[in-house]
Amino acid sequence: MAVDVLPPSFSNNHNESKLFLGGLSWDTSEEDILNYFNKFGQILDVTIKYDPVSGHPRGFGFITFVSSDCIDNVLRNGPHTLKNKLIDPKRAKSRPISKKVFVGGIDANTSESEIRRHFNKFGKIEGIELPYDRQRGKRREFCFIIFENEEAADVAVKESKQTIDGRECDVKKAQPQPVAQQQKRMQQTQAQVAANYANGMFAYGYEEYAWPDPSAAAMGAGTSGMHDVRKKKKSNNGNLHGVEPAWNYYM
Repeated sequence: MAVDVLPPSFSNNHNESKLFLGGLSWDTSEEDILNYFNKFGQILDVTIKYDPVSGHPRGFGFITFVSSDCIDNVLRNGPHTLKNKLIDPKRAKSRPISKKVFVGGIDANTSESEIRRHFNKFGKIEGIELPYDRQRGKRREFCFIIFENEEAADVAVKESKQTIDGRECDVKKAQPQPVAQQQKRMQQTQAQVAANYANGMFAYGYEEYAWPDPSAAAMGAGTSGMHDVRKKKKSNNGNLHGVEPAWNYYM
């Protein structure tokens, strides 16, 4: 149970004053944290996170101070050791507000008004997104509900299976695409562009022309040796300009 130094209702609006504590030993208690960190400022709340399955501490926790100045005080006076173990305090990152709900398996013919009627009971709706499949010429069998606040979205997803217009649907919080997946897709795109050039495919208004370099031919390299690759950029009227010599080496 968290150590509440002030009433929890007083601490609800102090996310900017929250400190993350990493590297806690398994035998560290919330009382230990309170006793060590209260010299840096008034503490509102102390929490250690536990594994819900094993019940063991996960090695990190949070402190909520009365102001962000207390966190500055902690960070200025490091390093910090607790229970004979070096710990890693840092400002806690705010959890992104999620007001968007994903609804999967909905009938493509279910009207927006019917969807709105079903979800209005959870709270005020800002908007409804109904993705459209252009290739098939019909709506996709999922949608998104954007509520006015996160509390309404939380209530809406309490039941993961809900019947909408006679069909059972999956209802859960919409998750933003992980940054790692976006970066991977960008890398794949860049690799594909590079492969297109290597295979003689042209993109972005550039064409590549390669022919044996005279000096390479003189050395007997022929077409498998050094090539002068000239990039020529096309203007809007199709004329070539901006010739850039570059060298490619082929093994």
